[in-house]
Amino acid sequence: MTSETTRNASEASVRLGSDEATKACQALEHLAGELARRGWVARPHAPAHRVPSLYVQNPAASILSEHVYADRGKDGAWWFWWPWADKIAAVADPGSAATAITRVLRAAAATEPAR
Repeated sequence: MTSETTRNASEASVRLGSDEATKACQALEHLAGELARRGWVARPHAPAHRVPSLYVQNPAASILSEHVYADRGKDGAWWFWWPWADKIAAVADPGSAATAITRVLRAAAATEPAR
């Protein structure tokens, strides 16, 4: 998310009734479907007066979870965003977004101790 998106978060009560909030919810639902097909937990959240998000959780390690957002960037294009304001992937490509999210939230591979 950009500072513009952060500003939009404070205007969530205005945006929630807007076409943009509807588009964000639809994008997050598409991403939830893509993640569910991969066996991941993905639950949309759209609380009143808050920016909608998607709660994503690693099914093998529940501690590995995060909220994901959908909003416009400064370029006017729609993106999925991490809560720390980094772009994940374009909303038009939920498959790439799901791949990036599962890569970031995956558990580290167990390794053999050095002998």
